[in-house]
Amino acid sequence: MRLTQHVIGQGLTPSPPYQSTLMLLTSSSTNISGLPRRAQDETSVDTATQIALDLNGEVLAFQGPPGARKTFTGRHLICALVGACKIVGITAVSHRVTHCLMEAS
Repeated sequence: MRLTQHVIGQGLTPSPPYQSTLMLLTSSSTNISGLPRRAQDETSVDTATQIALDLNGEVLAFQGPPGARKTFTGRHLICALVGACKIVGITAVSHRVTHCLMEAS
């Protein structure tokens, strides 16, 4: 209800306190272009973790085909973000997918 009231009053432009939710709903992109590129000795999980830790109220959504290590990467991201006292939200196409990710973490 509060989100609805916020959208009625402020529109769909992502702004606090619903910035992340509105970014996700409107498919707004997260600007990671200014971040350093992956170092040669760094894994993709390390790079994704650093990007996630550098976000400030933004959304990091990732997708891929089966077997692309989404659950593996997500598990590491969740642990790193929770360890850094960040807020983590998870959304997926089904409860089964969400439960699988939560069990892996």
